[in-house]
Order: sequence, then C-alpha cells, then structure tokens
Amino acid sequence: MKKVLGILAVGMIATAANAATIGLRWSDTTANLHEGPGTVEVYMQLLGGESIGGVVFNWGASDLNLTITDQGTNLNGWGEAGDLAGGTVQGAQFSAGANPGFNLQGPAGDVVIGYSAIGITGLLDGSTKEITAAIPQNAVGVVDGSGAALTWDARYNTTSPGYIAFGDYGNPGWGTKTAMGHQPTANPLLITKTPEPTSLALVALGGFALLRRRR
Repeated sequence: MKKVLGILAVGMIATAANAATIGLRWSDTTANLHEGPGTVEVYMQLLGGESIGGVVFNWGASDLNLTITDQGTNLNGWGEAGDLAGGTVQGAQFSAGANPGFNLQGPAGDVVIGYSAIGITGLLDGSTKEITAAIPQNAVGVVDGSGAALTWDARYNTTSPGYIAFGDYGNPGWGTKTAMGHQPTANPLLITKTPEPTSLALVALGGFALLRRRR
C-alpha cells in the first residue's frame, strides 16, 4: 500500500470528482468461467471529464491453490507496485498508479488498468473456484486524479461524479447497506481447476479397468 501511495502522491493534478465502474474479466474470453490457468484483467469504464490516478485492492480467492505467476500494468505512464508474482491469489495485493501527467482520462470505453496471471497448484479436481477484488470500503481503493478516494455507491457511479461500483465481474459481495448503494450480492470471476488431457485419459483408463474387474 505504501509503495502505490508514493506513486499517487507525486505530481497529482487537481481535478473534479469522478465516477467510474471497475471489474475483472478473463483476457482471452468474454465468458465468466475460465478452464485452467489464465490471465485476469482489471478494467475500468469512465465517463467524460473523469480522471483516475490509481487503483489498490487485495485479491480474494476461494482456493489457496490459485497462485499469481505474473502481475503488472501495460497502461502508458502507469506503474505497478503490488505483490510480486509467486504467491497465492488470496490476500495478494494489486496496485497500479499513474505517474505525473498520465492520469487516465474519460470518456473511455473498457480500459485495462492491469493484469494478473493466475496459476493452479494442487489437485486438478475439476472444481470451480472464485476470484474477487476486495476493494477497501473506507480506504484508498480507487482514487481520482487529485488522489482523493471515490465513494462506493452503485446508484450513481455511471451518472454522477465522485462514485464508483462494480461492473462484471469480481464483486465479492461488497457491503450490506443496500439502501446506501452497496452491492451485497457476490458476482465473482470463476475458474475451473481442469485436469490436463493426459490426466483425464488416465482417469478414463482407470474406470475402464475397474469395470472389467467387476465382470
């Protein structure tokens, strides 16, 4: 957190408050479910006149065997200061911030803020797991071009300045105050721990051999 705050604090240009949508998606498909290792993109959508200077959150995962094998940002003028690759997804930090003069400006469609390559260790049992972005409710989270945190409110994030909320996907079930515009219903990104084709063949052969023994 300290590293990305250092990036954000240097040379910020004061701007009006901003509204935005943030979410996670798989880089090679529009579907929510990905089979096997893949790359997750952190993306944002901005309205006209908006300015974003940084994004910080902790990754969440329903399986400790999901790992980060690479992480960074390719956004021009931005730097990534999150956890290095090699650790588990659960609890790892993602953080990306703009260098002076490179705040992300709206209007813009889907803009990829950064990425995290997801690996799988342990048993490939075909189970489906969840990946989320645990964005702080009352901390930095997403900041505008002046370094001020945007307010979480799904009622206004696409129409009014100063607000942000989840799009698809990555919502871990954020907040319980529905009347305040929180998003309590989880909408995670999904990954299946798919066995390798060779492993599937061995399972099939094992099942065939078992049937022959029973005869």
